[in-house]
Amino acid sequence: MDRDGLITIQSRYTPKETIQRLETAVKSKGMTVFAHIDHAAGAAEVGMALRPTDLLIFGSPKGGTPLMQSAQTIGIDLPLKGLVWEDAEGHVWLSYNDPAWIAQRHAGAAGMRAAVQTMTGALNAIAAEATSAAIMALGASAGIGLGLGSISTSALAKAAKLRVQAPYWYRFNVGEAEITVVSDGWQMLGDPSNSFLGVPKVEVRKELTETS
Repeated sequence: MDRDGLITIQSRYTPKETIQRLETAVKSKGMTVFAHIDHAAGAAEVGMALRPTDLLIFGSPKGGTPLMQSAQTIGIDLPLKGLVWEDAEGHVWLSYNDPAWIAQRHAGAAGMRAAVQTMTGALNAIAAEATSAAIMALGASAGIGLGLGSISTSALAKAAKLRVQAPYWYRFNVGEAEITVVSDGWQMLGDPSNSFLGVPKVEVRKELTETS
């Protein structure tokens, strides 16, 4: 989901596990956790029912100050926030504001593109750590070859299959295994035959031509 600057991704963990993993991921990035608000607990105190809804407020002056130097009103949207919540079907989600949307909301925060990109990258990494049990990613670095991240079979055995798609993820099955491809953007690689090692370029081009 991506609605009005709100990014929402599904977690394969319980609400309690997800908020704990979120806090751990935040701290691992050197950020400070300022508050953890359990909205469901607050509702219970006044005799009302609410499905698990936990808000984590966190951030770093190093990341947020440059944005506020450009537009002080951004301070209303900082520190950063992550909301872990459970829907009526029992699915668990993590929602957070897109830093680019925050900057745009405050007159674009001119000249702060680098700061926004850094914050976006950090948030995406934190969200992935909080919600994903196992990620197998195929990617390229500077157009030099391709690499496949490895993961232990014991971890795969313990990971429950989600069988649903989510933003920036594409899931498919290979036999009994569920594969999750993660994308955080795209990169022009030029001649695709350069991305295969140990195979003559002419053969790669021939195969691509025949299957296109």
